[in-house]
Amino acid sequence: MKKQTTFCLIILSLIFLIFACSNEDNPIITIATGSDGLIPLKVGNSWTYQATIYDLDSNITFQGTYLQEVFASVVSENLTWYYIDREPEAKQYPRYTNKEDGYYEKFSENGIGELKFRYPCSKGDSYFFSDHYTNVSSVDTNVTTTLGTFTCILYRREYLDLFSNPPQSSVTEWYVLPEIGIIRTYYFIPSYGTYNYELSNYILN
Repeated sequence: MKKQTTFCLIILSLIFLIFACSNEDNPIITIATGSDGLIPLKVGNSWTYQATIYDLDSNITFQGTYLQEVFASVVSENLTWYYIDREPEAKQYPRYTNKEDGYYEKFSENGIGELKFRYPCSKGDSYFFSDHYTNVSSVDTNVTTTLGTFTCILYRREYLDLFSNPPQSSVTEWYVLPEIGIIRTYYFIPSYGTYNYELSNYILN
């Protein structure tokens, strides 16, 4: 009995030591996450997009380039989260990470990480993201850009825009190539028009 008591005390001491060492400065990483996954997250990786905005009459109202860069990372809640773009640098949100079931986005300190792109995935998959359902419309859609033709996963979200008159469907489409990133993003907002972002250059470390 004495030996069993001593053994239990040793085990409890080890458990306490493990939790005592786990904090924001010295975390225990328990979930495979980070750079390996659908979108390669590593500080220094960047994607440049050709941005074109059309009004409701299909007239071009803006053309320019848009840079997305992974510029920092932080460990929080036993996960490594990455910052993309420098606009939210002051608040450090949103944050992104890859998990075993896909690519996650966290919008605020009090919010939870939401599954933005399920991966691996199959055509017909559906899941909830940012108050609406996202559907995997295709896993082999060809997208041609100035960089060439890419076979992408098409994630599509459609919902009724109550601010348009009459109410119409708002559509977002993301064309994603695993291990490269988002090749094209398309938005149709009935109140404003169409937004199109097409990959023109990328750097992966």
